[in-house]
Amino acid sequence: MRPLLLVSIFLFSFVAHKAQKYGNEWIRFSQQYHKIPIAKAGVYRLDSLTLSKYYTLGSLNPINFQVFIKGQEQFLYIKGEGDGVFNSYWLYTIILSSRFDGRRDELLEFLKDSGIEARPVFYPVHLMPPYQRYNSDGTNFPISNMASERGVSLPSSIGITEAEVNRVCSVLRMFVDRA
Repeated sequence: MRPLLLVSIFLFSFVAHKAQKYGNEWIRFSQQYHKIPIAKAGVYRLDSLTLSKYYTLGSLNPINFQVFIKGQEQFLYIKGEGDGVFNSYWLYTIILSSRFDGRRDELLEFLKDSGIEARPVFYPVHLMPPYQRYNSDGTNFPISNMASERGVSLPSSIGITEAEVNRVCSVLRMFVDRA
């Protein structure tokens, strides 16, 4: 009886080892997977708006993000992944060069007339009434003053399109070229 049991175990383990694979051996069942529909073969851009439908991006490290097609891992480039965060780049700020001293508001008006909403970067705290006593002449913070006088926050959104970004850039170029 004992030899028959040993032979049975040996044959079963041999057959199980040679059994047909199902093609899902790459799946780690402890991970979360989502199917993202692809219309046709090509290069695709998955933006944060699309990914946020499937994941809470704030809790996901992009370095660990993987894309598989039919069990084969695909090349994946994530802009800015080195810091371990999905960046949305929600605020784009430019600082005008000294060539444009005193012209920030003119640029803001030019953008507004072109249908582009922009705003000054910030108002320095040291110039606000409650804090003026600490900086009576307004010269103690020259970098803050400069950034406030020359800084412009451009339109931004996780849903902004490349065409919209290009339009903002072309209007900025028009302003610079006419100066």
